Amino acid sequence: MSENNNPGSSRNDQAAIKDSLLEILFEALGDPHQPVRTGSMRLLVRLPLPNHAWYRLAHTVEKELDICLSPDAVAEARFPIDELLEAAVRIPVSTVRRAMYE
Repeated sequence: MSENNNPGSSRNDQAAIKDSLLEILFEALGDPHQPVRTGSMRLLVRLPLPNHAWYRLAHTVEKELDICLSPDAVAEARFPIDELLEAAVRIPVSTVRRAMYE
């Protein structure tokens, strides 16, 4: 059976495309333009992400929340606090939920 007729091959190709698209969205979180960063985050939290992507997004949101909420933060937040809170409530990772509770 050739690779083109193999159902498993097609599934792996789709997964690879999905990962590559996710990588583009994650890269957009660091874009210099605020609307691009915000749009990327809004889209990511609405997608059915694999676990590794949820944890990666959770890390980004937690780090940005720390910057926004720290009175002596050296770095400037890349996202408005309302966008971060909206994203955080949609992320199914316990560390984000704990941070929201605190």
